[in-house]
Amino acid sequence: MSARSSGNGSVAMTGERGAAREDARRRRTRKALQQAFIALFFERGFDEIGVADVAARAGVGRSTLYEHYRGKDELLLDTVRYPFDRLAVVVEADPAAADVVAALRHFWDNRANARALRRDSSRRALARVYARLVAARLAKRADAGAATARTAALIAQAQLGVLLGWLAGDIDATPEQLAGALVRMVRGLSG
Repeated sequence: MSARSSGNGSVAMTGERGAAREDARRRRTRKALQQAFIALFFERGFDEIGVADVAARAGVGRSTLYEHYRGKDELLLDTVRYPFDRLAVVVEADPAAADVVAALRHFWDNRANARALRRDSSRRALARVYARLVAARLAKRADAGAATARTAALIAQAQLGVLLGWLAGDIDATPEQLAGALVRMVRGLSG
């Protein structure tokens, strides 16, 4: 490892240790932004959050937020990617049932947050970013000619409706039963 002058009298670290520190700092900043966004999302709803609000809650400047995310949609996508990407496997030709069930269990374990998803602005934003994940999965299928943004949006809206109904107790099903129903539903919607 070596050090070099940054021109203002300070010494900047170079090499692996310096890069590791930078990566760790970036991860901490992204985590703080995600946590701030999630808290605000559940408190206020998507349309009532500004990037300045997220930055302030995370304790960073707006320019720092923009170094990590292009805007609220990208931040929302990053915060919901884990469970929703696992749910999006239902559009694959041979979906991994374990992934779908794991995603459904995650939602069930966090169902207290579902009421925030009933806000129109939050649900629309979530459907929009979830449709991006679905579209990416559809595009990988051999019959990708049928994969359109409209199909992805339809699947995202239908799945969110079923998911919210299940979390509210309107649909009586185990995660395994619901996973099978979602796969069958998607097959019908995606042709």
